[in-house]
This record gives sequence, C-alpha cells and structure tokens, in this order.
Amino acid sequence: MEKQRLSKILSRAAADEVVALAGWVREQHEITVIKEPAKTLVMMPMIEPVSGAPFFLGELLACDAMVEIDGARGAGIAMGDDFDKVLAMAIIDAAYNARLEECQWLTGRLATMEQQQQERTRKEAALHAKTKVSFRTMEGA
Repeated sequence: MEKQRLSKILSRAAADEVVALAGWVREQHEITVIKEPAKTLVMMPMIEPVSGAPFFLGELLACDAMVEIDGARGAGIAMGDDFDKVLAMAIIDAAYNARLEECQWLTGRLATMEQQQQERTRKEAALHAKTKVSFRTMEGA
C-alpha cells in the first residue's frame, strides 16, 4: 500500500481502530520505540488560489512518534495530541516497511476502513448538497 493512501486512511480512522490494528502487530513482534509520542508544531502549507503561489498559513499542533520493527523504521504524525493513535500509526508504518506477513491482513482491513470512510464522506456530501443555494437571476425569464 502506498504511503499517502496509508496515511490518509489511518489519519481519518478513529483512534481505537488504529490502536487495535497496531495491537495485532504488537502481539506478533517486538517493537522498539525510537521516539516517544510528543507534541510538536508543524507549518501548514497552502497554495494562494489566484496566483498559485505557495505560502505558510501558520502552525498547527501535531503529535509524532517513531518505532522500529525487525530493523525497519516507521513514523506516525497526526494533528492534535493523540499519543496512542500516533504510536499505533508508527507501528503500522514500520510493519509495512519491514514487509511483515501481517501486512496482507492489514491491507484487507485498511481497505474496508477506507470504504467505510468514503461512504461516510458520500453521506455527508449528500446532506450538504440539500442546502445548496442556486443564485439564478431573473433575466430572460
């Protein structure tokens, strides 16, 4: 699974789901915590919509961690300060980097989570679509 897709699924998932997935890996392998979960500030990049020029909107509170499994490192970072979730994200990332057998099961479970997230997004979009306002003018009527 690509890193961007993995990060997107894990960051949108509930903390208890991510911790449960990492717990399954944790039962099978020894985890070495390289960097304990800690709060940090991250610059928020944006693109100016008219000129397309990049700029930094400001800083946001994030949490990051790094672990190692069988010689492969994994990192996790997320907005907010959920230490358990970020540590679990790092464990899952390390599992993929180490190409563990558990990755097949993880990929299936993550695909299911992704489908559920997409369905929730579609439902939310449908709710918002009902409130869309049409600004047609009376010209030509």
